[in-house]
Amino acid sequence: FSPQAILAAGWALWKLGDFDLVAAEIEPLADDPYWAVEHGYLLGMAAYGENKWPEAIKQLSQALQGSEKHPHRDAILFYLGENQLRDGQTDAAIESFRTLADQHARSIWADDALWGIARVARAVHQADQFEAAVAQLREQFPESRYLELLGQLQTGEADYLALPYENQTLDEAAGSERDGRLDAALAAYQEVIGQDRVGRVHAEALRRAAHLHDRMAHYPEASVLYEQFLTKYPKSIYAAEVLSSQAWMAERRGDLAFATAKFRTLHENFPQSAQAPEATYWLALAATDMKDSTKARYYIQWLLSALSKKTESRSQELWEQTLLLKCQLMAAEEEWQAILDLLAHTENGFEEGTRKARAAFWLAESHYRTGNLDTARTAFDELDDQTTAVEEPWVAMVPLRRAQLRSQRQQWTEVLKILGPEEQKPTDFQLQYEVNYLRGRAYAGRGEMTLARRAYRRVLEDKLAAGTETSAMAQWMIGETFFHQNDYLRARQAYQRVIDQHSLPEWQARAALQAGKCMELEQSWDEAAAYYTAAIERWQDSNSATQLEARLKWATSQTTQR
Repeated sequence: FSPQAILAAGWALWKLGDFDLVAAEIEPLADDPYWAVEHGYLLGMAAYGENKWPEAIKQLSQALQGSEKHPHRDAILFYLGENQLRDGQTDAAIESFRTLADQHARSIWADDALWGIARVARAVHQADQFEAAVAQLREQFPESRYLELLGQLQTGEADYLALPYENQTLDEAAGSERDGRLDAALAAYQEVIGQDRVGRVHAEALRRAAHLHDRMAHYPEASVLYEQFLTKYPKSIYAAEVLSSQAWMAERRGDLAFATAKFRTLHENFPQSAQAPEATYWLALAATDMKDSTKARYYIQWLLSALSKKTESRSQELWEQTLLLKCQLMAAEEEWQAILDLLAHTENGFEEGTRKARAAFWLAESHYRTGNLDTARTAFDELDDQTTAVEEPWVAMVPLRRAQLRSQRQQWTEVLKILGPEEQKPTDFQLQYEVNYLRGRAYAGRGEMTLARRAYRRVLEDKLAAGTETSAMAQWMIGETFFHQNDYLRARQAYQRVIDQHSLPEWQARAALQAGKCMELEQSWDEAAAYYTAAIERWQDSNSATQLEARLKWATSQTTQR
């Protein structure tokens, strides 16, 4: 059996009251240093259950020695103090409780420890210890039920060993949850919640039960408990955590509007909380998706300021994600120089990995868009080596840009080498039509017109290319391939499709110009002149208007000479 299974069996025996069977059950862990704390803790609890205080103190003290970062250190300290108290070691008990209260102030055992100090100090007439513990209890846990018992303690109406610990049922619930007995844990949490005593333990039971329901995908139950917690304890130190959990649960359920509302409340009411950066990043993403640049920029700036120190790994990750989101936002508004300025001061702050490669892409893309083509060429070439194992949509832009930069130098063989074979596996790259267009340009540049037309037709068949300038250009280039092969009839037909099937005046005017030239080369001067006349009237404001007028003049002169 695994160590976890052995421990679960041991705790099950303890909960059944079979304390004498625990040691034999967990014996396989006796010499395993990794499980020494858990082993000693459970042995101590078994001895505690049998009222063997000295043995319990021995085992719990040994467990405590290696528990500096152990999640059960607070519980070990508490039960050590409790056993010392019952063994008559009052000074040692106060010391254990004091260590717990000082080192684990946010533990669910912290007010139990202060209560322990108070009741022992009162019994042994240590007035200073008693007053200090009571004052700390009032300050840190003003809603604690233990404050109600102070009257009994101060008047001597109760035996100090008999006064109860409020935390017992909650601890049993937490133990059941830890052991995987989730239904039992929920029942125990509900027992505490059902007492409806406003205070720390009630709040902790609400919070833990909500989290457990959430974990078990009992979303309606979790939602009710989260809301109860926030209604009763709106200023709790865990309020931000509960808001965050509530928001993420809504996200898992697909209720993005509710998630956004909760994250907004968290951002506005708990800006200093550990959960605020995650919430604000969500809000920045949501604003970006809604095309609300003003809000997105506000949240991004808030994040960059809040995360400037980057003291934790998640803070570093969020800082990088926020910078990349800012680049995305500026790119959408074509603020390329602003991206260059931003990354010039921050790129070195990225740790090695996918996000650093993404930042390098934005830097290279910004150089490309601002006309720094030599710098862009070098940057994209370096990026190609960095993204070999990266599988993200933006990576497909790297070979496209590398090929485009080569095409500007008419390095057609290099272009085809970068783009790879046409028969490669299908891609969901949204700009695949740009790749096919560039491949057509490369084939045409090498004189392989049939292959060029096939690539251009793939552009026209791509639904994502519909209505784009690239689609019109591909149709125009099909006409060009026929034109250069002196096949003027099919060239005219291809150019005519640009005019009939696309709504881009500049390319329509260019197509009309080329179609008219085909008519001239076929000696159809009257037809060419009429064609030019109609084109000038339709696209008189285009960049091709001057050339159309010149061709019309030439065609008319040829008609006159006949």
